Formats: sequence, C-alpha cells, structure tokens
Amino acid sequence: MKLSYIFIVLILIFTGCTQKRVIEVKYEDKPVIKKQLPSKKVVPKETEDISVFDEVDIQEDLKFKDKPRKFRLAIVYPSKLVSKYFNSTLNTSLGYLNYRNADYNIKTFDCVDEDVESLNKCLEDAYTSGYDKVIALFTPFVGDKLMQLNTYNLEIYLPLVEKHDDVRFIYGSINYEEQLNKMMEYAYMNTSIIYQDNFLGNKLLGIHQNINSDIDYTLKLDNNNNNYKNLIENREVLNYSTVFMYTNVIKTSLLLSQMTVYERYPSLILSAQQNFKPELFALTQKNDRKNLLIFSAISDFNAVLNDELDFFGADATYNWVDYSVLVGVNHLYDKNLSKLLKNEIINNQVVYETRVYEAKKYGFVEIK
Repeated sequence: MKLSYIFIVLILIFTGCTQKRVIEVKYEDKPVIKKQLPSKKVVPKETEDISVFDEVDIQEDLKFKDKPRKFRLAIVYPSKLVSKYFNSTLNTSLGYLNYRNADYNIKTFDCVDEDVESLNKCLEDAYTSGYDKVIALFTPFVGDKLMQLNTYNLEIYLPLVEKHDDVRFIYGSINYEEQLNKMMEYAYMNTSIIYQDNFLGNKLLGIHQNINSDIDYTLKLDNNNNNYKNLIENREVLNYSTVFMYTNVIKTSLLLSQMTVYERYPSLILSAQQNFKPELFALTQKNDRKNLLIFSAISDFNAVLNDELDFFGADATYNWVDYSVLVGVNHLYDKNLSKLLKNEIINNQVVYETRVYEAKKYGFVEIK
C-alpha cells in the first residue's frame, strides 16, 4: 500500500513539471482559438547520427537549451494585404520553436490594413498583452509609415521589408541589388531583359537599369497577354544574348518552352530568386532549361530542423518568405547563438548569401 502512494506522488510530480506551449490564433472578429501542444520528450542516444548539409556548423549542445523564461512571440499582420503569407509564417515559427523544444506562447494580431492607426493599435495590443518579440508581416509599401509607429521597445522583425533608416526595426527582405550585381558578373554578349508587369518585375527592372543601363532589348510581359508565340517567334535578338528573366515561375516556364519550340537560343539565361522553385522542373523539359542559371539567397540548414518545418507545413528550402521568417524567429529566440543558420544580422539588416544554381535534370545543382 505504501508503495502505491509513493508511485502516485511521483506521477503527480513529473506531470506538474511538463512544459506547456500555447498558441493563440485570432482571425478577424472570430473568437480566440487556443491550442495546447505537448512537449516533446528528448531521449539522448549514445550514438545519435544527425544528417546535416555539408559545411553547416551546428552546436548540438545548444539545440534544446532551456531559456530562463517563456518565449513570447507576436505575429502582427494586415490580413487584407498579406493573408497568403500568414499561415506559412505561423507554421515556420511553430516548426522552429518545437525543434528547439522551447517553452513559448504565440499570439496573432490582425491589423487588417496598413493604416498607421491600425498598425499602432496592433503593436500596442501586442505590448499590453505581454509580448516582447514581434514578427511583423508588413508589406514593402510600409516604408514611409515606419517613423510614425510606436514600437513600445518591442523587438520587431520585418521579413518582407528592405532596410530603411529607422533603426528600431530589423529588416529581413532579400537585397535584390546585391543579387542582381552577382547576376551581372555572369553576363556577356548582348543584354536582353524579359520582365513581368507587376511589383517585383518592375522593381527588378528598375534596379537593373540603375546598376547597368546598357540594355539591347527589353520585353515587357503584360499580365493579360498569354500569346507567347508572338512574343518569342520573331525575336532573333534573343539569339546569342544574355537574357535576364524577371518573371514568375509559370511565365518563365512558358517562355523557356517557347524558346525551344521557335529555336531562340540565348547564350545564357539568368533568373533571380522568384524561379528558385521545384515547380520549374514539372513545367519545363531538360532542353528548355539549357544555359539557365538561377540565383538564390537561401542557405542550407540543419536537415532535422528542415524535417520539423516540413511537418508543420513550412518550406524554408525554396520559399524565401518562410526562410526570411526562419532567420527572424531564430534571431529573436537566441540571436543565433546556436549557429543553426549562416545568416548574420548587421546594422539591423539580414545578410544573405547569394548562391548560383544550374537547373539540371533532377534538381538544382549549385555552382561552387
């Protein structure tokens, strides 16, 4: 009988010590949804074989390091503008924090739009709710409004925004100027640009023109014009030129296939981050991708962490927004003391490594 009492007491003690992780997700005016996630029990093994990418230095002794207090993360987002990024941002944060076996709370704050009043209200709500770390999914158009925001001494990471003068924020967007400078190192012969008439396409065209205005031919893709035959068939200027392609993966795939059909043979085709996607291989043939180089700012990271992110539905291997969020939550959590990622944050801006890939038969192969 005495042994039974002792056994029950031990069970109560261990149960009371278990960490709890709480996620509070709020969608517009719907009630708050709370989920309890049980902690993972990590059982150390004497011979644990962890597969990682080459040249990634990981200090495994920091992997599950307990923090002195609960990590409280707020995700602030204007749902009218960035709803497509919200779920993947939440999933990336969850995957990372579960990999770190963190004791955490996550709460979301919907600003609806990017009016200064709306953004300030969200930041105030995060502060008064006790959240000191923030991932703010503000759009690149928020720049002029940053100085009008009250940050309440919150540590705020902006995954979609390039660096501005306001040092109260940490900026996580890709530096496209650096990426295009790298692309131009590979260019030779005549220069042609094919760009999409949207925000990113026009942005990349503008950056290119500022860096080097010596352009022989420019072709704009109207979003309503899907007649790629007329765009490619009689464009002999594309032959033996260096083509910079600033289009999304679907339009890029159609253009590449039409170049093959109508025998347009550029010496080299250079593409920025937007085409570093596995869909490219499903939409094109091997011959279509001949002489194609793709430039990406995403670096390798621990395969175990990648599996955890994949389990939660995030893709930081090919989706640059998820990767930017991963860099952000890693910095907010421990300032990258774990060295899980290669990226450093210097002068309030993430420093990305531009890597160059060939699109081979079965996947991307890096050019060292």
